[in-house]
Amino acid sequence: MRSAVRRRWPRTCPRLYWHLELDGWSLLGYEGVDGRHADYAPGSPDLPLVAAALTELQGISAPADVEIKQAEERWAPYAPEGTARYFAGDALLHTDFAPDNVLITGGRARLVDWAWPTRGAAWIDPGALALRLMDAGHSVEEAVAFARRFPCREDEMPWPRRGLGPPQMRRSMVWTPPAEQWSITMGERNAFKALIIGGSVGGLAAAHELGSAGADVAVYERSAGRTEPRGAGIVMQPEVEMLLERLGSSPRSVSVPLHERQQLHIHGKAERYKAPQLMTSWDTLYRALRDPLTEVCYRLDSSLARVRVEGHDVTAEF
Repeated sequence: MRSAVRRRWPRTCPRLYWHLELDGWSLLGYEGVDGRHADYAPGSPDLPLVAAALTELQGISAPADVEIKQAEERWAPYAPEGTARYFAGDALLHTDFAPDNVLITGGRARLVDWAWPTRGAAWIDPGALALRLMDAGHSVEEAVAFARRFPCREDEMPWPRRGLGPPQMRRSMVWTPPAEQWSITMGERNAFKALIIGGSVGGLAAAHELGSAGADVAVYERSAGRTEPRGAGIVMQPEVEMLLERLGSSPRSVSVPLHERQQLHIHGKAERYKAPQLMTSWDTLYRALRDPLTEVCYRLDSSLARVRVEGHDVTAEF
């Protein structure tokens, strides 16, 4: 570890006491930290301590004279086209806020396991922490609100408005370490196949999400023709809006605005109240998700008979 990094290391990190280069090996002597892993559950008393540690890290710039990973290069293959520039910046980033990388000791949180130090935009670490909070039981709204408290500039934070919200970051910034998940998400694109049984709206959404993660996707639907319409009155959720925008469709082009609702009381009195929402129909939503897929990717008249699992291979028979 070069001295330029050591001088900028936040106090929340274990101290680097010495560094030797010997016969091609780098030997580092760190402070021993005796603590427990952080608890990210809603209401945990560890959360303010984690927030304080991240706030301190947010004020530190990556040393310009040390070669470390660049965020815009590290995640460019996994970000939506044209958005890699939002990852660029000069902040020193940890990028892996798994709770076992945060030790609680002496009334403070200590950041350990700096395996992926990165130079990039300050919003990335709060975003990485937001993913972990959702994994620990926080709602999306709670996790985003927590992430927005940190001192990165508003115009630097591209989520949720610019289509790099938690669902998209969940694909590009892996927070689960098993080798299989790592190789699927961070390996070469088109490195694995995904077979989806059921070509309704849920199956189509899964196909697009897996496809954007690099999968070779095939959807099998048992209906011989197009699936039957299921009616209108579907509220356009934010996740659906982001998915449609990534596919090049404006949410308003497949929906109608709802300005208010009317409810009828048991005694016959009608009351109106404001409820601004976008409403769509099942058939319209199905078409918007189905049209981008080729006939090779979407196969009708395919009724699943059985699934065989042999080691790491799965075979579906129709």
